[in-house]
Amino acid sequence: IYQDVETMKRVVGALNPAIVGFEASCFDGQYITGDISLADFEAIQVQRTEARKDDGHSNDRSRLTLQSRDDA
Repeated sequence: IYQDVETMKRVVGALNPAIVGFEASCFDGQYITGDISLADFEAIQVQRTEARKDDGHSNDRSRLTLQSRDDA
């Protein structure tokens, strides 16, 4: 287990000096395509939120009703 992404990159690079770059976008948000930004992720989140509203779903999960044997 590594302390942080930079430490992980340094350790792996020391093990194999032929490795000159890492695809660690899931850790550091630096995508190799170079054209993905935080704004892109925010737009996706807005689309997903709107889609849930359109489907009648809500982020409020406290409306769950549990039935007991007495209720059936």
